[in-house]
Amino acid sequence: MKIYISSKITGNDNYVWDFERVEKRLIAEGHEVINPCELPHEHEDAYEEYMKEDIQALLECDRIYMFGEWFKSEGAVMERAVARICGIQCMYERRENI
Repeated sequence: MKIYISSKITGNDNYVWDFERVEKRLIAEGHEVINPCELPHEHEDAYEEYMKEDIQALLECDRIYMFGEWFKSEGAVMERAVARICGIQCMYERRENI
């Protein structure tokens, strides 16, 4: 199963660690994982360019895994919407004590 991981990046100083933690866990479960933090973004640091490349990567996946405070991120909410429209199954991190 090829899974794209999605969550809040902007405003999260620990986003690289957060994405790596989820990536390692999903790999250990036997999945191929696309971590947008590790995509070869070779362009100006424009938000729109990051999102275009991230959406292209998402469209190559079977599922999207939403974790952390994804619902507070415009980009993650958009990735989820694209996944749902394109028939890509959405998975969610189980959060304790919410």
